[in-house]
Amino acid sequence: MATDLALLIDYYEAEKKSIEEMIKDNLVYENYFDTYQNKIALNLIYQELEVLHRLRDPNYVQKKDLRFNLTTRQRLVESIEQNHSHESSYLQNLVKEYRADEQQLNQLENTIPFFIDDQQLDDAIFDLIEEKIRSFKLYIDFDNNIYFQFGASEDHLKISLDLNKITGHTIYRVYQNKLLKYGFKINSESATYTFNISTLKDAISIKELLSRTIYGLFNLDEARSYLVIKLA
Repeated sequence: MATDLALLIDYYEAEKKSIEEMIKDNLVYENYFDTYQNKIALNLIYQELEVLHRLRDPNYVQKKDLRFNLTTRQRLVESIEQNHSHESSYLQNLVKEYRADEQQLNQLENTIPFFIDDQQLDDAIFDLIEEKIRSFKLYIDFDNNIYFQFGASEDHLKISLDLNKITGHTIYRVYQNKLLKYGFKINSESATYTFNISTLKDAISIKELLSRTIYGLFNLDEARSYLVIKLA
């Protein structure tokens, strides 16, 4: 059975494909205004997909970059070989770099990351709602002790972020305005988002909130140990 995160990725991938086809049609009929609007929408979908892919696989961007490098170098090698420049030092360096990237990609593909599967987030959320656990922490940056605190009281589920912990972290200066935009309520110590448990049928809305918040606030290249959960 597909997880909520996998379903979200499938949805956005389908949307991406649909808009790409629309852009092709727009260009055929020289409809440049719609082409421009669709390209804006497509860029937003690319951003959403990258966030979701990184939540599922913290090494996603690194793997994507390595695959791009491999494809580019392979084409260069083939082009040089067709021109009979087999002895060039440039070719030798390309082959060496290709093999190094290939080895690194293989290592990443065969590595089981120190990150838990998103289904465990689903389980933790509903264990909290069913009062099997009191609370838990979802770490954004395990090394710097930055996390979302999950708790439940009566008919509400609350997600909090300690503002004191992220003041010195590399985030956009407008983080408070962004948090308000995402629906968080802010005081001097923390930002808190509240879900009504009675209307919460699945974890998709929670994951969408987390995805937008992580993407909007944090430099993803510095965010480490996504989806590390600790019972509090």
